[in-house]
Amino acid sequence: MVLICLNKSSSSAQAVAAAGRFAVNILGEDQRTRRCASPSEPTPATSSPESPVNEGEFGEPLLADALANLDVASSSRSPAEPTSCFLAEVERASARAGAPLAYFRGQFGRLELAPG
Repeated sequence: MVLICLNKSSSSAQAVAAAGRFAVNILGEDQRTRRCASPSEPTPATSSPESPVNEGEFGEPLLADALANLDVASSSRSPAEPTSCFLAEVERASARAGAPLAYFRGQFGRLELAPG
């Protein structure tokens, strides 16, 4: 299962609600410089020449060079203000070896195990 929360008024939240499906593309720590979408630049990363895209079974955009791809179906929606939270079931997943890119407190970094 995957839980995502999106701004209720965003085009992404409206698209997920309408389609009932979405994709999750997990970038590797080596992809830190990848160009991604932002509110000030709504063009998705999938339109960049550095991002070859495959289509999921239902047309979801799966980044070919992502560390992992999840193809999910939304099973419930909670319309909390000002967000919409979607609980979704992973139907297909693929991954390659590597460490995921982390984003925390406005910075990119890496996940590390705490010393035992």
